[in-house]
Amino acid sequence: MKRTTFLFALLLMAVSAMAQSVKIAPKLKKGDVKTYETTTDGVTMGQFIRTTAQNIFTVTEKTSNGFVIQNEAKIGDTQQNVNLANLTQVLNKVFENTMILYGTDKDGKIISIKNYAEMKQHSINIIDELFSKNLPQEVNAVLPKENILKMAEERFTEANMLKMAYSTPSPLSLNGKTITEGMEEETFNTQGLKMKTTYHVADGGKTIIADSKLNMNRAELKEYLVKQITQLMPQMAAMFESQIDQALNSGAVAVDANQKATYQIGTDGWVQQLTIDSESKQTGQVNKYTITYTLK
Repeated sequence: MKRTTFLFALLLMAVSAMAQSVKIAPKLKKGDVKTYETTTDGVTMGQFIRTTAQNIFTVTEKTSNGFVIQNEAKIGDTQQNVNLANLTQVLNKVFENTMILYGTDKDGKIISIKNYAEMKQHSINIIDELFSKNLPQEVNAVLPKENILKMAEERFTEANMLKMAYSTPSPLSLNGKTITEGMEEETFNTQGLKMKTTYHVADGGKTIIADSKLNMNRAELKEYLVKQITQLMPQMAAMFESQIDQALNSGAVAVDANQKATYQIGTDGWVQQLTIDSESKQTGQVNKYTITYTLK
């Protein structure tokens, strides 16, 4: 009797474990169109941000090993003045009104950027435009456009764009993954900070929660901060590097980040709604925002 009870308990545990694991693989065919209404509300460096947009995903092609998905972003109303020293704001501006072509496998997992060269040139054009319109000459002397362009060129390598596609929550970012309750993986936020993401599965696999927290040791933080200062203001890099330990010890320089992304998955495998709550603090800059994607 005891043996039967024990085996039954093991069976229940196995069934429970299976229920807490789900493969994200939307049903794709050429011609599919998914339109998401997207809203962003947040505060960065004390400045309020509000943006509305449409993100339209179109399966434009079926290939021998997968598909091509076009992601077109159409920005609506926006209330934000871009601070060029804040790379997150610059990146957000770069991705306004863009069209990215993703190559995917059969499960919709992004494996390539088909129009990488065009996206890179687009980023350079946007930064040129931002500097010509928004930056006083005296600020340009301290924060040269060439330094921002170098940062953008590094961020917009194809490898980094793919890393961003895998790490940044979006209607495509979970595709191809088998999510198990408690599964952990290394990810990166939009500022390039290394995070540890823990997944939770609910509602029989209909809800996926990705909980991300900063996962960088002291040496990694020092390298990250020194690299940013070297890229932005190389004339100050030596002084900053000599004082970074003291600044970290005193708390004058503090870095933190956390993010929670909640995905609602439909019966066809496509995301029905995605809500992203994110907060990061870095050397006095605070970015806090909520983004919501809702399938029309």
